[in-house]
Amino acid sequence: MIKALTHPQKGQVVVFSILLMPLVLGIMALVIETGNMYVYYSELQHTADIAVVTCDETAAKNVIAKNNTINIKPDNPVKINLYCKTLSEYPDCFFIKLEKDVTPLIKVFGETKLPLKVYAAASRSEKKLVSFPTNPKNINWGDPVAD
Repeated sequence: MIKALTHPQKGQVVVFSILLMPLVLGIMALVIETGNMYVYYSELQHTADIAVVTCDETAAKNVIAKNNTINIKPDNPVKINLYCKTLSEYPDCFFIKLEKDVTPLIKVFGETKLPLKVYAAASRSEKKLVSFPTNPKNINWGDPVAD
């Protein structure tokens, strides 16, 4: 009996590690994918912020074409949809919405594209970013600006 207490069973760590490995790998994949999407989102928001300060549709298209760094595969570029809007109740503001479908690194539940949407607003007179005076999701954005 004393011998059984001083020599515990061996091999339990291996079994426990094998059982937890799928969970650890799944959490790692989720963390990597979340970080990847955050990078895509922040780059798209940065592009929208630069484009909206121009307060001009044509200049915004040029900024987006130059700052589209999210294209991982140069032979298969990802298209950014640009929506420009001026609202009659806010005549000094220029609004932009950018949409981009991003392919995740890990396919979850068969999803092949994840839509990212970012919004930006700028004052035409001061040429600087302003906070949205209204909820951007309530604006009727219409069709994207043609290339």
